[in-house]
Amino acid sequence: MKEFKKQDRYVSLFTKLFGTLVLIGIVPLVVMGISIYNVYLNSLKETLLSNMYRTTRSIGRNVEDLFSEMSENTKYLYTHQVEDYGYLYEILENEELSENKKKAAITDMLRDILYMNQHIEDVIFILPDGRIYTVMRPPEAVADTDKILAWHRENVSK
Repeated sequence: MKEFKKQDRYVSLFTKLFGTLVLIGIVPLVVMGISIYNVYLNSLKETLLSNMYRTTRSIGRNVEDLFSEMSENTKYLYTHQVEDYGYLYEILENEELSENKKKAAITDMLRDILYMNQHIEDVIFILPDGRIYTVMRPPEAVADTDKILAWHRENVSK
């Protein structure tokens, strides 16, 4: 019976040492690992949010620049000088010019606008009487004038 109690005492001592090792060694490592993980996670979250914010601002500036550039490109139609003529209106109202010369002058202006910006694929100019002037980047496709005029009637000629 005495031998049995000694063995219980040794097991108990082993259990105590193992428990102490766990408390002193492993628990602090786990607590430290969890805290490092949380700090890393918060840092990663802040970095991602900061990058998303900078990217969004950059995209916003690029879109704003693109819209202002497009606005300037469309104003070009009304400020462009063609040889001795003043503005687009004067070209269209000048009865001394043949229809072919008017078309050539307007097409040249539209082509200038087309190549002002790489994002412009097609420039269409529609007169109130329904005449259409258009230029496209190669490969040129045939413009569906019926659809263009229908859109013009629905959206512009109200």
